[in-house]
Amino acid sequence: MALQKSSRPAPIAEMHRLVRDARYKEAAQLYDAFAAAGRSAPLESLFLRAKLQVKADAAAGVRFLLHNRDRIVSRHERAIAELYLGIAYGRMREFAQADSHFTEAARLASRTLRFLAELAYERARRYLLELRTPEAWECYQATLSDKSLTGRVRSEQLRGFILAQEERYVDQALSLMKVINAIKRRHTDYLETWYLAIHTLAALARELAIPEALSLAQTALEDIDNWSPDFAINHFQALKAVGWCKALSGDQLSCFRYLRRAQSVAPDAAWRAMVHLDRAYFARSIGEEQWSMNEIAQAEEIGEGVDWNACQSAERVALLLFAELLSAVDGEKAAYYMGRYNTLDKLGSPVFHFAFDQRLKALSDCTNGLVREANGAPDDAVNRLRSAWSTFDRIGYDWRAGRTAMRLFRLTGKSSWRRLAEGKLEHYKHSWLWKDLRDATPPRRTRASRTDLTPSQERIFRMICNGMSTEAIAKKLGRSQSTVRNHLKLIFKKLGVHSRPALVALAAKRDLI
Repeated sequence: MALQKSSRPAPIAEMHRLVRDARYKEAAQLYDAFAAAGRSAPLESLFLRAKLQVKADAAAGVRFLLHNRDRIVSRHERAIAELYLGIAYGRMREFAQADSHFTEAARLASRTLRFLAELAYERARRYLLELRTPEAWECYQATLSDKSLTGRVRSEQLRGFILAQEERYVDQALSLMKVINAIKRRHTDYLETWYLAIHTLAALARELAIPEALSLAQTALEDIDNWSPDFAINHFQALKAVGWCKALSGDQLSCFRYLRRAQSVAPDAAWRAMVHLDRAYFARSIGEEQWSMNEIAQAEEIGEGVDWNACQSAERVALLLFAELLSAVDGEKAAYYMGRYNTLDKLGSPVFHFAFDQRLKALSDCTNGLVREANGAPDDAVNRLRSAWSTFDRIGYDWRAGRTAMRLFRLTGKSSWRRLAEGKLEHYKHSWLWKDLRDATPPRRTRASRTDLTPSQERIFRMICNGMSTEAIAKKLGRSQSTVRNHLKLIFKKLGVHSRPALVALAAKRDLI
């Protein structure tokens, strides 16, 4: 429901222009400076500022609306205010409050289809934050009543959000392609949607074998020379994702070109570290080990100055990349980075669905498996990698599933894993992954032994296998229980297990006793 436009003072007119250019921070600063000077902005501009405030800081958005409520008088103005309050409380995860304000917005609203469709869209976004997809789909149906271009774009964008939560990523990619095709000739009127759609489609093109998705994402990416600084992360991630796509198609030169461009727009140190890690990954894939190590060293130097807990987006994955790359050369340091990742606080952003995303867990499981393998725990490594495989296979992330299956083949020697890897990597025969699979060999069939155990560890090993408790072993040997526990940890590590039952089972299976 649009408010009637009044004549705008020059700073306010400039604010609206900045919003059209998706330069939201600059627009907000201009409005705040105007208001601080004691001047009164038109009500439509006040609502625009409220919308920007809610985007940046939901609690601040609530305070702004309440502070200006004396200016919000008419019924339709109050409906808009209630809508924004509902959005803000939803982002704050105060869902009962959000629902109350959305209900009041619906009561106050006239039967204007465009406003009701916007209300349904925002209600759906609130339901997605609570992982309630059936209610979100009901709201999606209500958004279809707005047949305008804005309404059609918004409905398709919402459909993509819901599909992502249902892990239907191929369908999400197709939905994003519809969004981009709908607005590509008028993208300057829909810059925020354009930016988000390009970034998300490029990220999906990296994971899914959909050539037309990559082609469209790449074309759209090049269609705007200067992205708004407010969307620097989206620009960065889109460039990086296309770089990965090029590598997966065997075009390493273009890969490094896109990564160089991503590095030039990286918004902060965490993202810059990630580009160095990507470069390290691809340098290793072409056999340039020293180059790879140099890139890792640069990433480490940058990463030391990063507060990873303060990172509230996918830049946290840089710690997993550190662990994965180092697992091939330094298991102890790889474990250090894995440990740093595992101790991060839960993501605090209420609108960041990655916090609830199984893809993140699968990435963590896969990296954990590689680190466990590097540190002499093959059984645990297999369990972690199998968990990662299960997710990647289910959601259609074929190259990640194929890479995981290849690692499982190397660990277990089971030909079934090699066959699964071949099936998943069928579309990536020009990449380094296919070469790695061709060169993959099963593990050497060596019988596990206890020859690495010290005499004290050997005695404790036998006592554990005979069913003795830590207390009984300590008393028998005249040692403290703490000393026995320390020996036990070393025994577990040397034999690649993590519990007494697993140790006894391994001993029985491999005739170690």
